[in-house]
Amino acid sequence: MIPEIYIGENGNWYINGYDTGVKARGDDGITPHIGANGNWHIGETDTLVPATGPKGDPGVAGSQGIQGPKGEKGDQGPAGREYREQP
Repeated sequence: MIPEIYIGENGNWYINGYDTGVKARGDDGITPHIGANGNWHIGETDTLVPATGPKGDPGVAGSQGIQGPKGEKGDQGPAGREYREQP
């Protein structure tokens, strides 16, 4: 026999017409967040648990990317100074 499971008008789980007394929907909780010090906080409580792990080793170098589009010609720079070789 397959049990009939449903949520009753009172919000509880029912099995075969029997009220289990268990609410089908839980109460709203407190969402954890990362505090200014970088730790996980629950409400106003600092859990003292860092939100990041230790720095890892560098990864392998990636392959060369594709050539980008040619940019526009820039403005001419200031005039240079004449070079004379010393005797």
